[in-house]
Amino acid sequence: MMHADLKGLAVSTTSADALAAYERGADLFLRWRGGALEALDTATRCDPSFALAHCTRAYVAWRMGRVDLAMAAAQQAVARAGETRHERERDHVQAVAAMQGFLVTYPSSALAPNAQYWIGMAHSGQRDYKSAIAAQRKLLAAWPESQKAPDAMLSIASAQETMGDRKSAQKTLEELVGKYPASSAATSAKQRLAAFTRR
Repeated sequence: MMHADLKGLAVSTTSADALAAYERGADLFLRWRGGALEALDTATRCDPSFALAHCTRAYVAWRMGRVDLAMAAAQQAVARAGETRHERERDHVQAVAAMQGFLVTYPSSALAPNAQYWIGMAHSGQRDYKSAIAAQRKLLAAWPESQKAPDAMLSIASAQETMGDRKSAQKTLEELVGKYPASSAATSAKQRLAAFTRR
């Protein structure tokens, strides 16, 4: 039996427990409360093929500065793209082509920086970190005042660190804090810089 989320949108999980945990995780994250990742972990344990839960877990982990978890969850989402039982989930997992098409069709749209950002994140999810960095640098060059610019810098630092270039990652984080000090990405950058000094 297919389920629907609280908004009435169909989800492919057949597990009521997975759906409840997914909704709890999304709600906690949207209200900036603790426990979102744990709830999403429960959702993916209850139904490992629930791609939307993996996608959401990747996004939440990334926003919390947990690059390791974000990358693992993104890989799980991509790996399960063929198992999705509902088009909505396939759309979430396979959104990169649509975003690239959007940028070609509407290069001056106010949403173009968001599309460019998510192209970079999709490359990160596929472990193509050089392409991820290039995509985020493209965002920074074209839209340096965008609300996504601080997030793009955080993504670059994450990719650099994952590739083992800690010095460049630290420099990127420092630049992020200097350029966008009031952003939530700067808060994450400060936490990561503090962790660097403890290592």
